[in-house]
Amino acid sequence: MAYLSGFASVAAALYYRETLSWQWQLMRAVAQSQRFQFRNRHISKNIRYGRYPRNRLDVFYPEVGDNKPVMVFVHGGSWASGDKSLYIPIADKFLPEDIVVVLINYGLAPTHTYPYQSKDVARAIDWTFRNIRAYGGNPNNITLVGHSAGAHISSLALFDERFLEVYNRKASDLAGFIGMSGPYDLPDLLEFLKIERGYSGDLVWNSLDRPENIRLASPIRNLRDDVCPVLLLHGEDDDTVPVRSSKQFYSALLETNNPVQLKTYPGVSHAGPIINALNHSRKNPVNVIEDMCAFIKRDVNIAPALPTAALRELPAAGATT
Repeated sequence: MAYLSGFASVAAALYYRETLSWQWQLMRAVAQSQRFQFRNRHISKNIRYGRYPRNRLDVFYPEVGDNKPVMVFVHGGSWASGDKSLYIPIADKFLPEDIVVVLINYGLAPTHTYPYQSKDVARAIDWTFRNIRAYGGNPNNITLVGHSAGAHISSLALFDERFLEVYNRKASDLAGFIGMSGPYDLPDLLEFLKIERGYSGDLVWNSLDRPENIRLASPIRNLRDDVCPVLLLHGEDDDTVPVRSSKQFYSALLETNNPVQLKTYPGVSHAGPIINALNHSRKNPVNVIEDMCAFIKRDVNIAPALPTAALRELPAAGATT
């Protein structure tokens, strides 16, 4: 028993070590991108989109122009950690591509569990639809992006119609969804963690309000045939969420007649796609930014929104709109 307990402790330490390594790399990316905040004055930070303390978002927008494509980014962190401030380099990469970037925070486990995290995502999506014109964004061209746990709660907000219908919206109102390294079948993830990592999956269980909701909280078990186009990105060397998660989700989306693309990256780990998107190094051959931009800016029939007169009367930090 002591041997098994020791093995489990080592496995958990390895799991947490990767999470810490990921956070460290994110902090390095933020440090590299500090100059971006100084040279870009078109930022509105800590806008309240709901009543809970972490219902805050930042908007990074171009100086001029209307009807820009919009990215709403939902961070990962094992459902229990992470902050939008770590992902400011996302804006540094995508704003020069003429894309309005919205970074959101959401409630974290164990205080906020299923279904409340996906409720936060749906609430942030509704805020974006209602307000993004003021920042030069086109509400008819919004792409939701999530990484890891962020991909899980975001896809759940889209595929389980109960989340968006509260706001009289549906998944097909969005231009697209990009899932990066996402766990879309929680029972399968737990099986992988137990067999391959010797880990009990406490972080997964802690993200649920009740254990019996594990299937209900799995996006792959909530599929419909009326959602937006989907792009799935995954590193083939991911030993936190296996690449089979995206492959199985891809197959399931095809079977339900949903438009979906899958891109996998050889030699890339769990954090690899997002680190590549944040990192300023030109040496990494993985073209995550190019793949995401091609999807967000693809040639589709998206209606322009009514033009906004100017970027004025923007919601003040902390305001609820």
